Amino acid sequence: MKTFPVYSVENFSCRHTDAELYVNTFGEHLKTHPFVEQPHRHDSHLLVFFTNGSGKHEVDFDVFEVHSGSLFVLQPGQMHNWELSADIEGYIVIFSSSLYNWYFGNKRLEEYPFYEMHNANPQLLIAGELLPEIESYFNLLVKVSQENQPFRQDKTLNILDCIHIEMMSHFQFQSHGLHTYNSKIKQFSQLLETHFRSEKSASFYASKLNITLKHLNRICQETFEENCYASYCRAPYSRSQAAVNAFRICLSTPLQTISVLTIIPILRVSSERMR
Repeated sequence: MKTFPVYSVENFSCRHTDAELYVNTFGEHLKTHPFVEQPHRHDSHLLVFFTNGSGKHEVDFDVFEVHSGSLFVLQPGQMHNWELSADIEGYIVIFSSSLYNWYFGNKRLEEYPFYEMHNANPQLLIAGELLPEIESYFNLLVKVSQENQPFRQDKTLNILDCIHIEMMSHFQFQSHGLHTYNSKIKQFSQLLETHFRSEKSASFYASKLNITLKHLNRICQETFEENCYASYCRAPYSRSQAAVNAFRICLSTPLQTISVLTIIPILRVSSERMR
């Protein structure tokens, strides 16, 4: 079975001090790392902002149109590849949440909703006055990252956070009317990450969530198509293509028949294939 490479920040950064942070213009990134044009994954977070050109960006089997203002937020473990025009321009940032969370202390990356695991849409469309404003931040981020000055990392991380804040002013979370279930879906995703290999019982997760198995089943039935697949693909164990393919099979099941009882056996099969 075909497997896809998983790249770390070190695969792109030439500086030892930047082992958890990489910043570049998109054109230079493609020129110096042509291998990224093939399907692959990352073990860190990605921000990709396109300012010119067009094309298609495939993320976990979903295809998105690329044009000026397309901003993609990718989670660790997501598979992606692209087909882009020759005049493509933009910026790319690859960084670890551990670096971000360590630097900002009590403020955590996951507090931004576009980094929440159950947010299924990786694309933000930036337009209007915000487009040149965000582009100026990315341009400054590249400039500072190339400097050899004291506090360079401090400056880059703070500029990166300014980008996140500007993104928040534009971000509109599309929950498909399921706001009351968002918290439980997030907790369910985190529990799967922690206990996936040892716990395959649906009742275990219901108990951990302090809800009945029937209620957990209802949540999964109503949110699975939009959220649970994305949650699973972004979990560390999903880097196995066998796991992703097994879970993808579940997407072909009619939504009304999907339940947590359907999800858990598929996760079990995926786990067994990874051993």
